Amino acid sequence: IPFSNIFHNQRLMNAEIVLKGYLDHYSPNFFVSEIVQGKYHAPGVGLLYIWELPVLLYGIHTAANMKGKGKIVLFLWFLFAPVASAPTQMLPHPVRAMIFLPSVQIFVAIGLWEIYARYIAKRKTMDKLMLGAGILIIILNFGYYLHQYYIHGPIDYAEEWQYGHEQVAQAVREMQSKFDKVIVSTSLDQPYIFFLYYLRYDPAKYLSYGGTKSGKFDEEGNAFDKYEFHKFMTTRTPVPSRILYVGTPSEILPGAERLVTITYPSGKSAYVLSAE
Repeated sequence: IPFSNIFHNQRLMNAEIVLKGYLDHYSPNFFVSEIVQGKYHAPGVGLLYIWELPVLLYGIHTAANMKGKGKIVLFLWFLFAPVASAPTQMLPHPVRAMIFLPSVQIFVAIGLWEIYARYIAKRKTMDKLMLGAGILIIILNFGYYLHQYYIHGPIDYAEEWQYGHEQVAQAVREMQSKFDKVIVSTSLDQPYIFFLYYLRYDPAKYLSYGGTKSGKFDEEGNAFDKYEFHKFMTTRTPVPSRILYVGTPSEILPGAERLVTITYPSGKSAYVLSAE
């Protein structure tokens, strides 16, 4: 197609991706609602309290009309904060955008002070009523946040926060004497780290076995004592020994006996201990 390279080329597409990633950080959903990386906030609650959004906008408006050069630093801080994370994936990402802090809180503080000075302090008859209503809204919003964080969070985000590793290690510790080898699937996300920690394994002894050989997404080959960490569904080798397999419910080998099932707080099966 003639002239198609004008609009369909690598440079323009990359620029569009980066621009979208940058602008996504200023979406209201990022601050007060659900975000891509849900585990970094309480369920149904954003990074800010809902009452802070209008105060934030008012604070930005107030700061823009303030005199002095200090506001330039504040606005540059707020505008350049997402630049580093804009080219990455899973945006907007609250951890990669932590440099926003505390510019957002400064704007909120400016907005709160301006609201108090202009609309509350100068109206003596409405002072206590408006102040009390504002404090009540803040308390209710804070109470809702605590409820979502401590009651719903541990259930809704259990899987994302790798719930169950301690329970798995404890179950394996109680059964390991009956087996010659324990093979743990790497689908548990770097399980060797959790086993070393919860088994209180001696670091010097671990290093004597060669230490960590691989990690993260390409983890294979880590082992110590009778423990091996790899994808046993694809690297299975028949050996004349009693083996305990640890994996997800979808990784039970054909004919294997299900011994223990570890569940998430929601009741969903998380990990399974099985043996042939």
